[in-house]
Amino acid sequence: MREIFEKRALRNRHQAGDKTTPIVVLSPPLRTTLGLGVALAAVGVLWAFLAKIPIEVKGTGVLLPVGEINRVRSQVGGIARWMFAEKQNNWVADVQQFQRQPDQLSDAAVLDLSRRILLTYSTSEFSAPSQANGVLSSDRIYPKGTLLIWLQSLQEQESLQAQVDTLVSVGRLNRIQQKTLIQKQSILEQELKSRQSFLNSMLDLTKKGFVSRPTILQNQAEVDNLKSKVFSNRDSLVHLQTELQQSFIKLRKSLAQMISNGFVFADYDLYIRQVIPNNGEGVSQGDPLLLLSRHSLSNPVQVPVFLSERESAQVTVGMSVLVTPVGMRRSEVGGILGRVVQMSELPSGDKDLEARIGSSSLAKVIQQREPSPTLAIVELQRSDQDRGGNRGGYVWNSKSDLPFSPKTADQLNVSITTRRVAPISLVIPRLRLLLGLAPPEPRLKQDRQSDQSSSLLDASPEVSG
Repeated sequence: MREIFEKRALRNRHQAGDKTTPIVVLSPPLRTTLGLGVALAAVGVLWAFLAKIPIEVKGTGVLLPVGEINRVRSQVGGIARWMFAEKQNNWVADVQQFQRQPDQLSDAAVLDLSRRILLTYSTSEFSAPSQANGVLSSDRIYPKGTLLIWLQSLQEQESLQAQVDTLVSVGRLNRIQQKTLIQKQSILEQELKSRQSFLNSMLDLTKKGFVSRPTILQNQAEVDNLKSKVFSNRDSLVHLQTELQQSFIKLRKSLAQMISNGFVFADYDLYIRQVIPNNGEGVSQGDPLLLLSRHSLSNPVQVPVFLSERESAQVTVGMSVLVTPVGMRRSEVGGILGRVVQMSELPSGDKDLEARIGSSSLAKVIQQREPSPTLAIVELQRSDQDRGGNRGGYVWNSKSDLPFSPKTADQLNVSITTRRVAPISLVIPRLRLLLGLAPPEPRLKQDRQSDQSSSLLDASPEVSG
């Protein structure tokens, strides 16, 4: 029964001898699908040969000027006193003059300066300024010569006080001794003058034969003895003056040591970015005290970027850069345009990293993200038209509204375009390797090829907003 129905169906589908009805092999929808597939394949082949896609390497940056923040460390252990938060004492100018030209201050002025400093020691009042957390206003400039921090060392205070007390004691005793010696000197000189006059008159009488030779010799001996006492008395006066001068020298040395170790002055007009110890807190030698900068940190033009050893080998000066602050999505806001203007030849150590950034905490974060980091300096493009809103005055590759403006010390996700290549040039080497037409590459080269392939997969058009 089944065969009968099949034969009837075939006969109705195509009768023998019917030349007008064609046999349908591909239906119209299938032909359309195949045509679209061939067109897409052709477009894909053309794209693989003609398109240029960017090859990027990733890095980590910080939105801070390069090497702008300087760290001040303690030269001596003591109590940190915030002098920048107090009214500057009247002896600060004398301290700076003594530091620059110590010979211009007289001994009396040095003694007076030491006493005034010691008096300030004894009347220390650690005020509680509004910046109690150590974070200060970012727009306040402290002029050159401002006393910023005073490390009040008990040892140096006792040393200076001892030198002042010794000098006062020696000076008082010297004045008494000098007065006595001067009076004695006056008496001896008068006696010497009279004896010398008497001896001269006796010499005239000797020529006439009225005075014997032994008498003359005896009077000559007395005159010589008086001269010896006069010279000895002068030596005693010089010794007293020398002793007093030595005490002043020791006082100058003690005062200079205190100023050098305990006083932190502003060497130029600067900003205080952070104060590490609290006001009145004890610090040890070598502890950090201040973070200072000569210029403003807001919206820097050149920022430090750190690359791993593998990425840094592919980067040269002049390459284009796209920078996105951490916390913003590049797919939403894009990034800041820039270019590489300087490239370090050697990796940065821990101290180098901290010196370039100015923050030990950020340096540790970068050290973890970028092993053996190499410094690259990136110049960000700025635009006067983009100063409004949250754009920070930078040129972004997107016109989208930013959720918030970039902030000072933000971490940056950095993409550096090293070159642009056709997609087929990345596929052919891998095919040659898989087919055995090329020898296996060293591990390092394979890793680089893998990174380039991942860059191809991650590559996306720039946000045009």
